Amino acid sequence: MQNSSFNSLPQLPNNFPTTTATTPSLSLDTSRSASQGTTSSLGDPSFFIGSVLESISLQDKSFDSDLQCGCREDGANADSYCENCKEYLCQRCVSAHLRVTLTKDHTIVKVILPAFTVDKTAAVASESSITSYVQPIATPLAKRGSTLCSLHAAEMTLYCDTCDKACCGTCFVSQHTGHSGVYLREAVERTRSNTELLMQGAKFPLLFRGMVTTLKQTKFNVKKMIDKINDRGSSLMTEIQLRSHNFVASVQKMEKELIQQVKQIQQMKTQVLEEQIDFVDKTMLNIESMLTEVELMNASSGLQVFQAPNRIERTLNGVPSYTCFYPPHEDDAITFIPSQVNFSVDDGSFGKVCSSVCARQCRIVREGGCNDVGVCGTTVYFVIHARDHLGNKRSTNGDEFEVTVLVPDGTFFHCNVVSCHQSDDSLLLFNFKLLLDGKHIIRVLCRGVLVPDCPYAVNAKHGIEYRVRARSGAPRHVFGKEGSLAGELCRPWGICSDYQGHLIVADRSNNRIQVFNSDGTFLHAFGTHGSNAGQLNRPAGVAVNKNQEIIVADKDNHRIQIFAFDGKFIKMFGERGFKMGQFNYPWDLDVNSSGLIVVTDTRNHRIQLFTADGLYISKYGFEGVMWKHFDSPRGVAFMPNGRIVVTDFNNHRLVIIQPDMCTAQYLGCEGSKILQFLRPQGVAIDDHGNIVVADSRNHRIQVFSDLGELKAVFDRVITGDNHAQQMDRPSGVAVTPTGDIAVIDFGHHRVLVL
Repeated sequence: MQNSSFNSLPQLPNNFPTTTATTPSLSLDTSRSASQGTTSSLGDPSFFIGSVLESISLQDKSFDSDLQCGCREDGANADSYCENCKEYLCQRCVSAHLRVTLTKDHTIVKVILPAFTVDKTAAVASESSITSYVQPIATPLAKRGSTLCSLHAAEMTLYCDTCDKACCGTCFVSQHTGHSGVYLREAVERTRSNTELLMQGAKFPLLFRGMVTTLKQTKFNVKKMIDKINDRGSSLMTEIQLRSHNFVASVQKMEKELIQQVKQIQQMKTQVLEEQIDFVDKTMLNIESMLTEVELMNASSGLQVFQAPNRIERTLNGVPSYTCFYPPHEDDAITFIPSQVNFSVDDGSFGKVCSSVCARQCRIVREGGCNDVGVCGTTVYFVIHARDHLGNKRSTNGDEFEVTVLVPDGTFFHCNVVSCHQSDDSLLLFNFKLLLDGKHIIRVLCRGVLVPDCPYAVNAKHGIEYRVRARSGAPRHVFGKEGSLAGELCRPWGICSDYQGHLIVADRSNNRIQVFNSDGTFLHAFGTHGSNAGQLNRPAGVAVNKNQEIIVADKDNHRIQIFAFDGKFIKMFGERGFKMGQFNYPWDLDVNSSGLIVVTDTRNHRIQLFTADGLYISKYGFEGVMWKHFDSPRGVAFMPNGRIVVTDFNNHRLVIIQPDMCTAQYLGCEGSKILQFLRPQGVAIDDHGNIVVADSRNHRIQVFSDLGELKAVFDRVITGDNHAQQMDRPSGVAVTPTGDIAVIDFGHHRVLVL
């Protein structure tokens, strides 16, 4: 199709040289272009495909043309024509035309002259024939949006299939010799046709629509993720700010607490020292007053002189040596220990304030019992719990303490204080032997200051003659019978005694606890059947602590309950299970002077140790098939020095467990002889450390020393009509403050006090 712009081209001059010309060959892929059919325009009206002849060089360099550019510069042959300006242009003027704002939108066409090979020997043709032959061919050039060759400023009209690249005619000849090529417009049309054929396939539209849908979803997901990232970032920034605020607040709180602790220690130390100063002042004033009075008495001529020695003695007795001649009762030991490893606000590891041992925060505990009774010739043991001014455990070797014992005859002696626990060096031990009948007064001082509960008195008595009581067979008291009324019993099991001598009985099948006086007089009862707090389900063991709180092994509810002495519920702990702190029929329990509670977890074949608040500490027992070595423990009791004695019910023996809860000793075996047992149940320890055992299926009570030496056997009871009767499966036992043995006569539903 011929472009309309060709009609406006001017004719070549009449004097255009006459010559014979041949067209050089151009290798084009005619088969490919022919297959495309009729071509159409490229869409952009300013873009046209020129003739391939523009790329053919004149083979005769001597050919001369009269087409001159209007610039008239030497060698400035015109090869283009501006339709707006009606002028022929050279390459330089074409570039200028395109740069100037005024002419950049003009229509410029290419004037393409045929290339001739001049045959100088040929005849010259007529002017008319030449003119008709060399009529110039023109194509649109350099309209706005057209593409020019970067090397020759000529429009790219050809396409090299070999190189897959568009180029101008000059580049094709010089750089693509022998390559396969077509006109650029044919290549464009061919590509467009191929694309249309491709898009007409059945699968491709669906494929691309699916791709579009997927891409839209991808875009949605990406935007959603951006929103999530922004939300997460905002949330984290808020969290960081809050954490930072809480961190600062926590540090400030810890700072305030630590400073308050320092002030508290300062105040306590200062108070002790000021009290020491006041006492010294009063003592000096008393001494000065005494000296003045004695001088006046000596100077008098009357009987007043006889009063002087008594006045001096009273003054000296009023001046305790442990307060007057001591250095300051406090030191300046106050330190802050910062956290050395990982500082954490959560656990308050910013650091801690420490001080020395504080006498008024320490306490002493007698091991093996909480009463003040002892037996002449035996050794009593005490543990000092060292504490600092804040009440925390304080490690010490005992140098700050001084222990003196005043015996009944008025003499006194000192006791050595040593560490008694390998893993806890805040515990110190001292002991001494009770030499005489009467009170032994114990004073424990820390830097001259008495610790609480001092002076502590132990009343020494001669040992109980269990053999004499056993031979007589006459019980001191017998009370109870089968029934459910007040004071009656039904299959009772456990019994204990408080420091006032009250007897507390677990009335098992009546699901209650009954309290009696030491002579068997009924006082009160509490408990009903059930599983709610305060209710009981076949209670077995019972114990009482130094606060007069009654602790009950609520056996079939698989828990421990604690009541006030009047039966008001306080707390409970434990549940059915086999994990630490859980129970499977807890049968018996005991409590020591420190408040620790030990429980026989019978069907878990172990004992468990708890704090006074019910927090698990440790256990003793065997795992797996080894449980038969500790088979269904029943009775349990604390011994002096922290040892625990347990009746190994199905192994017919006693197990004495060391305080480490790892090692143990065995006492007895199955049988009916001395130091033999059949289904032993309850066990108790008296003030002398003797072991009292209910040898159930032998229907007797055996008493041993802590070394296993037999003390006595109670195997018969003499009733009021002087009739000897055997006990029926005795279960629980207890020792009263007066040394009596209280026994649950299980099969007879009664209590015997022996």
